[in-house]
Amino acid sequence: MNPRSLLLLCAVSAGCLIFSVFAVTQLSHASQTAAKPASEPPANVVRTDYPDWPIAMARKGTGPKRLDEPTLTAADWAEAALQLIAEAGLGALTVEALAMRLGVTKGSFYWHFKGRSELLADALGRWEQRATTEAITGLSAVTDARQRLTLMLDAASQPPRSRSLYAALAEAAEDPIVRRVLNRVASIRIDYLEKCYRDLGLAQSLAKSKAVFAYATYRGLLQLAHEAPAVLPTDWSSYAPTVHEALGSVSRAKRKPRR
Repeated sequence: MNPRSLLLLCAVSAGCLIFSVFAVTQLSHASQTAAKPASEPPANVVRTDYPDWPIAMARKGTGPKRLDEPTLTAADWAEAALQLIAEAGLGALTVEALAMRLGVTKGSFYWHFKGRSELLADALGRWEQRATTEAITGLSAVTDARQRLTLMLDAASQPPRSRSLYAALAEAAEDPIVRRVLNRVASIRIDYLEKCYRDLGLAQSLAKSKAVFAYATYRGLLQLAHEAPAVLPTDWSSYAPTVHEALGSVSRAKRKPRR
């Protein structure tokens, strides 16, 4: 892989890590299973029509064929669950709703999962793997800590979607399964941000403070986009510089030694 391609890969991964819009973390899966949107979707397509996944989802599964039709796998059910949560909230997640969305009976679901809780845990585990674990792995391919931080801050400074999976999960944080995953994801991401600041030479306490501040800024922006979008900037050209000024690293050249 040439350096330019590697940088592009890492930039996408950075977006997954900090600005974890569901559409970004699902591009690979969507390209394999989704049809291009049209004014009138084909008969074998279920429209999802929410901002973070502005495409249609094919009914057919990705498993082995049965009676000339691909079967639904556990991954297919999990992806559909994440999609439904992002679109309508955790409360809308039911076996019946998913079966209707996928155009199948509930029998396929119970072949893979014992119930809704097991599905939710599996789906959130997949989201965590893609949007955090794999994202950090990709981002770590950028060896320069300052560049890694710049990629993350740039991603976090983009205009947010009005509806995201993260915002939907935050609304459902009282659910014990959701709470455990959100806690783990936030901890891992903040730890990684802290490491980036530490790699730039910042003291542990300052690196930790900046990491928490950066992540809180990102989370707050997602919440505002969902709860009060009218208060967000109409001109985003000055927002990114403001974020970098507040959260960017301290240049080693300008730092004065302690006395």
